[in-house]
Amino acid sequence: MNDEKVIVNDAAIAEIAAKIAEFVADYGSGVTFAELQNMGLIEAGNCILHPNNHPKIAYWLLSERSLAVMVALNGKVHFRPCNWLCYAHDGFLPANLPMLKSKGKSDRQLKELKKLHWAPVAIFAGPVPPERLAKLKKAAR
Repeated sequence: MNDEKVIVNDAAIAEIAAKIAEFVADYGSGVTFAELQNMGLIEAGNCILHPNNHPKIAYWLLSERSLAVMVALNGKVHFRPCNWLCYAHDGFLPANLPMLKSKGKSDRQLKELKKLHWAPVAIFAGPVPPERLAKLKKAAR
């Protein structure tokens, strides 16, 4: 049996995911991983939450359980870039990770990163809006 699937299907994971989805929806604007960590809804760890196709870009470093929570939220929330000061305000900046400065970098250049970089993102309710998804697809070409 695959341990990862057991973690993802755990009722406690679904409960935490539901709490996060509700909080993000009620908050109305972006929520940071630091804020969720302050609330005790997620835990720091060594698992990297990264965008598809970019293993050298980290949204946040999570525990296995917290990563499973984020997997359970797939389609219920989406991420948008935010200013690193949002994280400073919430009291957490990832230690030992350089911040990604992607302005003007192509998708190819991002894929060629040698070291892991932190990309500050905020979490928003719902799936990626269609207009944003079209913009992201266009930028990836």
